[in-house]
Amino acid sequence: MMGRTFIRRTIRLCRYLPVLLLVSGLAMPTVVSAKQDGRLTVGEAATQVQERTGGRVLSAEPQRRDGHVVYLIKVLLPDGRVRTFTIDSGTAR
Repeated sequence: MMGRTFIRRTIRLCRYLPVLLLVSGLAMPTVVSAKQDGRLTVGEAATQVQERTGGRVLSAEPQRRDGHVVYLIKVLLPDGRVRTFTIDSGTAR
């Protein structure tokens, strides 16, 4: 049998659901604008490096360098070495 406390907490948590949905919706235009500008997303950059090397992506993170975004993609290569690739979001190189 469910206790009243559990039900009250569940109802309180449901109050925050619209706020969470709104916040997550605000993050979406950033991804869309990157695609509209013709820039690579971090996921696309990671896939590109994985396909080129045949390795496994360990991490992928964006960084700002000289006023534009680059992605640092760390990959475990098939021969066991770990290598970090830098991909420019604008030129995809």
